[in-house]
Amino acid sequence: TVTSFIPADSNRDVCGGFACKAGKKPIVVAGGKLVIEALPTDFPTWLNIYDVVDANIPEEDRSRALVLSNAVQGKWGIGAQILVTSHTREWNEEQVRNITNIYDHTEAGYVVVELDTPIWRPTTFKDSSDFATEVALLARNIVFEGDQDDANSRHGGHLIVMNTPNVVQKLEGVEFRNFGQQGNLGRYPIHFHLCESVTGSVVSKNLIRNSNQRCVVVHGTDNLVVEDNVAYNTAGHCFMTEDGIEQGNEFLYNLGALTRKVDTIIPDSGSNGDESDNLPSTFWMTNPSNMWVGNVAAGSEDNGFWMELIKRGPRADMYSFDPKYEPLGRFENNVAHSNADKGFRTYPSGYEPT
Repeated sequence: TVTSFIPADSNRDVCGGFACKAGKKPIVVAGGKLVIEALPTDFPTWLNIYDVVDANIPEEDRSRALVLSNAVQGKWGIGAQILVTSHTREWNEEQVRNITNIYDHTEAGYVVVELDTPIWRPTTFKDSSDFATEVALLARNIVFEGDQDDANSRHGGHLIVMNTPNVVQKLEGVEFRNFGQQGNLGRYPIHFHLCESVTGSVVSKNLIRNSNQRCVVVHGTDNLVVEDNVAYNTAGHCFMTEDGIEQGNEFLYNLGALTRKVDTIIPDSGSNGDESDNLPSTFWMTNPSNMWVGNVAAGSEDNGFWMELIKRGPRADMYSFDPKYEPLGRFENNVAHSNADKGFRTYPSGYEPT
C-alpha cells in the first residue's frame, strides 16, 4: 500500500477564500496530490457467477456456494462479506453473505466459494452468458468512515479534489462508509471539483457503501479514469458527470447496486437548477463525449443509465456547445438489470447527435 498527500508547487496558490471552502467532515486535496494504491492491478472487485453448488434444501431453490473464476483465490479472504446482485426484476433483492471457505473446483480455472448461509439460486454463466448475476467483494483494507456524530444522520464525511488541474491523482482500493451529505451541494463520497484536465488520474477498485448522497462525481473535470469500483446501498445518482461540460472521462467496469432515492434533494443554489436524485440513476450522464464501457447497473430504485443531457453550473457560459448535440464517445457492453423503472433513459432532455 502506498499512501501519501504531496504538495504540488504548480498549484500552491490555487486556493483562497470561498474557492476552497469544504464545509464539515472533509478530506480535501486542494492544489496537492493524493496517492493511495491499496490493491494490486489484478485484484478482482466483482465478476459474474460461473456456477453454484446447490444447498439441497427440499422444495427451495437455494445455493450454499458459488463457483467463481480462480482470480479471486488468494485475494478474497475468509470472513469477507460479498454482495450477490438481484437476479430478479426487483431492484432490492440483492443478497449479502460472508465467505467461510475457498477451495479449488473440479473444473480447472475455478474455485468454490462457500457461504455462511444459503442464498436463493442466482442466474449463472452456465445458465446464460448474457444474464449471469454479479458478485462483488464488500471489503477493503483501508476504510474511510464518516462519524455518526452529526445532528443530521444523513451527513457523513466527504472527499473532494478541488481546483487542482494537471496533477495525477491516484485513489485505489479504499472503502468509503457513511460518506456524502444529503441535501448539501458538493458533498459526495468521491468528488473531483473544477479540476479541468487531470490526465493520468485514476479512481479505481474502491468500495462506496451506505452513501448518503451520490458516489463518484466528476464536476468540471476532464480525462479522469473511473474503473472497477463497486457502489452498494447509495442514495441519489451514483457514478455521474455533474454540469454537462465534462468530457474525455472514462467510466470502465464499475458496478452499482441498490441505488436508492434521496429523501432530501439538493436545493437550487442559483446555477445547478432542479436536481433529479429523487429519480436516481446508477449512471447519470450529462455529456455524451465521455466513455462508458463494461459497467453494470444492478438494481436502482429508478433508472440504470440516464443520459440527461443538460448544461448548467457556474462555468456553463464558458462553453458554447449544447451537450444534446455532442458526439458520443463510447457506450459499449454496459448492462442494466433489476431496475425499478428504466434500464436506459434519454428523456426528457433527449439526445440529437449531429
